[in-house]
Amino acid sequence: MSLREMAKEFPGMSVTITLGDLLEANEALVKKVREEVEAEILERERVWGCRLIPKAEVKAMLGVCDTTLWRWEKEYDYLRPVRFGGKTFYREPDINAIIEAHTDSDV
Repeated sequence: MSLREMAKEFPGMSVTITLGDLLEANEALVKKVREEVEAEILERERVWGCRLIPKAEVKAMLGVCDTTLWRWEKEYDYLRPVRFGGKTFYREPDINAIIEAHTDSDV
């Protein structure tokens, strides 16, 4: 019987667990979720045909804030995000094009 099934069948049941076991279970869960997210990112990159860069990294690369990225998407249709799993990513070629255009305009 799984823990989920036990919880449904015996909702008032108390369980005692050591802190070490709780920490180990938490670390295993975090590892599993991280692996699933990484696999999803790799699959999306395969589908999109390029590297997908997380929003935080894009903000640092371009020196912009959340509002700027939002305006570029909503108001100017300038930079389109790829969203999945509650996260926002941007296509590497799109970011490189912005950097190149900015670099060219500075010369």
